[in-house]
Amino acid sequence: MSLSDFVDLPEIRALLEPLLPREPIQLRRPLRVPAARNSGGLVGTAFDYAVRFELQRRHPRAHAKRWLAELSLS
Repeated sequence: MSLSDFVDLPEIRALLEPLLPREPIQLRRPLRVPAARNSGGLVGTAFDYAVRFELQRRHPRAHAKRWLAELSLS
């Protein structure tokens, strides 16, 4: 199951809703690096890592698969 499919599950969406900002975030400074084209995979991986890190922090006894970065070292 992809992360997108997982986040779209009603029970998961209900858990995530309180964590999402209600209003768009206003940046105080302009971005220093413009968004790159075709960087969706990189952004998705970063989001996946952030979600996994937070879940593992909150539930340290939960079983997790190896991270992509760990697999690249093998």
